[in-house]
Formats: sequence, structure tokens, C-alpha cells
Amino acid sequence: MSEEILDQLAADMNKLLTEPVGSRSVKITDLTPRDGQQCKLATRVTTDDLLPLCASIDNCGFYAVEVWGGATFDVCMRYLREDPWDRLRRIKSVMPKTKLQMLLRGQHILAYRPYTDKIVWKFVERAIANGMNVFRIFEATNDFRNIETATKAVKELGGEAHVEVNYTVSPVHTLEKWMEYAEQLIEVGADWLSLKDATGIMTPFDSYRIIKGIKDRARGKLPVLLHCHDMGGTSSMCHLMAILAGVDMIDTVLSPLSFGSAHPATETMVASLKVLLSIPVLM
Repeated sequence: MSEEILDQLAADMNKLLTEPVGSRSVKITDLTPRDGQQCKLATRVTTDDLLPLCASIDNCGFYAVEVWGGATFDVCMRYLREDPWDRLRRIKSVMPKTKLQMLLRGQHILAYRPYTDKIVWKFVERAIANGMNVFRIFEATNDFRNIETATKAVKELGGEAHVEVNYTVSPVHTLEKWMEYAEQLIEVGADWLSLKDATGIMTPFDSYRIIKGIKDRARGKLPVLLHCHDMGGTSSMCHLMAILAGVDMIDTVLSPLSFGSAHPATETMVASLKVLLSIPVLM
């Protein structure tokens, strides 16, 4: 850990603790209906069981709630014998106040092989027509050519595009490599840039220095969010360090499905941060 990074961290901690309470705002996206139940319940929760939850959290003031995408499409048809499009429409009917979010696998859409640009465009078109608002778009190997078509489709068809860079640990992935990734994604033209740790291996100091670097490189062109699973037990600390670095939004899951393979508990993060920050969430 360089002395320069530690000096920056000390300055950011002092700023957060001395600035007027509520002068800094952090948004929250809740992932419970999709990533939360995918991590803890293998996505086996039926639409009928999800609807009361979705109706309730529509009143909480989240920036968005993730309800679709990822494994939900596959599981609806393969195991639950449900129509995934019907699930989206029914959830939209009970969540008129909140943006609905999905995870989109770029050129792979929601499957396990790449599809033509025409099919990607048609899928995005139908998702928006059926109620989707926010698309988290990722490519597991950080080959961002595979998210360009999806991002363009989302933007031109009226959705909100959040592009993701996937965290990992290797001799190749230096701080400068993460900055190169960030600069590539900034040029894609998305609405948000997400640092995604799907395996829960990020350390708090990496969270701080990478988010800090991305914010510096973004220069206000787009906001930055952190998506961090908790397999390593450090996700809450990673969220706090990201907030010190200036992150604009964090992802959480309601407490019954939180931590472990999922994400920090929404209630825990709100309770821990509300004495310092302005958090537009009612809990």
C-alpha cells in the first residue's frame, strides 16, 4: 500500500467525518428479488411469492430494484414452468414507482452463447416494452466488444445502461489495468459504470483505490457504483471504503437473503451510514 494512497484515504475519512451530515448522498439499488434469491435460493422463488415483496419495497425509495435477468429467464421456464415475460409484466404492475432493473449478459442476452445483433436489439426492445428500465450489462471476461451492441440498443430504445467491469485478482490486473478498463467503458457511452465483484474476493483497500481511480478518470462524465458479493466477508467494508472514495451508488439485499454468497444487508448499510450521509431510502 503506497503512502500516497494512505494519505488520500486519511484525507477522505477526515472530509466525510467533518462535513455537514447529509451533505453527501449515496443511492441504493436493492437486488433482493433477483440476485438475492438467485444467490441464496437458486432463483426458485415463484412469481406469486415475489409479488408481495415487490409491492412492499416499491415504497422504499430505492434508485432501482433488480427483478429480472441473470438466471431468472432460464429458471422460470426450466424449473418453475412460468413465463418470464409474464413475471416482468406482473412485477411492473405492482411497482409503478420504482425503476425495474435486470442483468443482461451482453451479446449472450440471458443464455450461454452469443446471438446476432438483430436478436439483441429485439430482446432489448421487448424488455423495455414489457416494463424494464435499467439494464446492468456485463461480459464476464471484460471483452467489452460484447457489450457494445446491447449498450447502444438500450440507449437508443429509451432504457438506462449500466456497464460493468468484472473484478478479479491476477498478476495482469494492476491498478493501471483497472483504469484502462474504466476508460474503455467510459467511451461506450453508458449512463453508469459499475465495478462488479461477483466472487466476493475484493479487499477494502482495493475497493477504495479502484473506485477512487475510476472516479478520477470519469471526470464527472458518468456516475460510478459498486456491486460486491460477500463470499470473503468484506463486502460491508468494501462499501464503506467505496463511499470514502466517492462512489455514487451501492447494491444491497434485504437481510433475510443477505451476506455470504449475496450482498450486504440493505438495513445494515442504511443504519450504519445514515448518521453520515443523505440516503434516500425509507426503512
